[in-house]
Parts: sequence; C-alpha cells; structure tokens
Amino acid sequence: MPVLIGYSYVFWPNQLKEDGDYSLELAYCITVHKAQGSGFGKVFFILPSGGSILSRELLYTALTRQEEKVIILHQGEFHEFLKFASDSFSETARRLTDLFALPDLKEISQKRYDSRYVNISERGEPMLSKNEVIIANTLLKYERQGLITYAYEDKFKLSDGRAIKPDFTIEHVPTGRVFYWEHLGMMTMVEYRDKWERKLEGYRQSGIVPFQEADPDSDKILIVTEEQPNGGVNSQYFDQLIKQVILEEDGEY
Repeated sequence: MPVLIGYSYVFWPNQLKEDGDYSLELAYCITVHKAQGSGFGKVFFILPSGGSILSRELLYTALTRQEEKVIILHQGEFHEFLKFASDSFSETARRLTDLFALPDLKEISQKRYDSRYVNISERGEPMLSKNEVIIANTLLKYERQGLITYAYEDKFKLSDGRAIKPDFTIEHVPTGRVFYWEHLGMMTMVEYRDKWERKLEGYRQSGIVPFQEADPDSDKILIVTEEQPNGGVNSQYFDQLIKQVILEEDGEY
C-alpha cells in the first residue's frame, strides 16, 4: 500500500487479525540501546529534534541495526541533524578520563573539555589546535596594522544551504576581498578526509576555490593548510602565506 505524505492512516482491530484485510503484524518500539546487538530486516528510526541524549555514537548505533532498510521519521528539517557527523558531537571524544588528577574543566561552545588540552590565542579565543593558535596570532599581527580583520569559526552558509564554520574568515581591508582559511589536522584518517572532500566540494559549488586556482579578480578565496606529518609547526610558512596570498606582497610560499 503506497504511503502519501500529508495523509493519515487508520486501522481497526478487526482489520489486523490473521484473516483481516491487511497482513500486518504488531511491532513494538524499543530504544536504540535496547536494540544493540540486534539485526532487524527493516527499521523505522524515530528521530526527535532537540533530544538531549542525541550523539554521534547513538545515531551510528541506530542507523546500523538494520540488514535491509532503515526508514527515518524525523522531526523538523533533516539537515539540522547533519551536525551530529562532527567530532564535536561525539560523546567518546569528550570523555574526561583522567586517572591520576581531577580535570580542570573549560567550556567551549557549550561543551566541556579538560583545560590542559585547550589552547588560548593572543586575542583570547579558546582553540583545541595549537596550529590554529599560531595562525590566529599571526593574523592578529596584521589586524593590529589595520590591514585585515579576522573571525574564528564564524558561521557561513554555502550555496546548497549547508551551514559551516571555516576555521578563519579574513577580510583584506584595502580591497574588501574575503578569504576562508581551513587548517586540516587529521588527513590520515579516512573519515576525516572524506568529510573534508565534501566540504571542499561545497566551497567550489559556492564559487570559492583554493587560491592556487583563483582568478586575480576573485573576491572570495579559500586557503588550505595541513598539519605536517611529523607534527612540527612552521609559523614562518603561515606568515609568508598571509603576506603573499592575502596582502599580495611579492615572494614565494
């Protein structure tokens, strides 16, 4: 029987008997945790909005209990749930498991972290990446000279409607050109790399391309840097990149 959106369906008890009009069997709703370890042919996953227990791990469990098909019944716009693919919505990643000392908690974006793993930029912005702090401090040097302004993790909407947060959004004051800077830290991980490829494609579809491919007249440009394989930091490279790509000074990077 086809299901039409916007219609409701009512079944009477006599229609659900063995010799009734419809070959339906009674089913019962169980929690995601209760379903762990079970394999069902088809799963109807009821996904409420604003659930306090929603996490990346819970959604993964819910979406992998089926062998044939999963049907998601979601409350609100589905794109609102895509944020749970982010590491920041992982309960495992945010566990505080210090064995020999009490953690010193610090709240960032309404989430708690051990302050020993939080870095603070010169402008006072808490960041989890040391390299991001170096980039921020280098940008601040030119902001103080009145050459640029920058924002950290400022929300930006792509042409397909997805909302993302570039690591840095920079405006070159004299020209008004805008640069989006993404620093990639875990490209050796397949999941992280695939997620970045999707994000990069979103940038391209929005007319924002890496600076190596940009035209001289482009007013929105993408800068991408990566962690060094040995974990080292080259702050001079970041400085040179700002000078040549954003400030358009002569030289090589």
